[in-house]
Amino acid sequence: MAPSLASVTSDLCEDCGAPGARTSLGGVSLCDRCSDRRVAAITGYPERPDAPQPMEVADGDGRLHLLEYRVWRAPTGIEVELEEE
Repeated sequence: MAPSLASVTSDLCEDCGAPGARTSLGGVSLCDRCSDRRVAAITGYPERPDAPQPMEVADGDGRLHLLEYRVWRAPTGIEVELEEE
């Protein structure tokens, strides 16, 4: 049976120690990259590509907003989100 996949709010990845662990795979809190590595190893799928670099965008008032891409593997396929940091 494959490990279950769920969202978490833990700060650190239990594999690499990076901040931003958002996924629990088999009860282990993982960042998107480490989660993808484990899923790729289990399924034989290739690892997903790196996300594009963050970008700054000015709003109507001229204030800059830092936007970061999140690329992660979901049960339905590869998901891409753009989030403000």
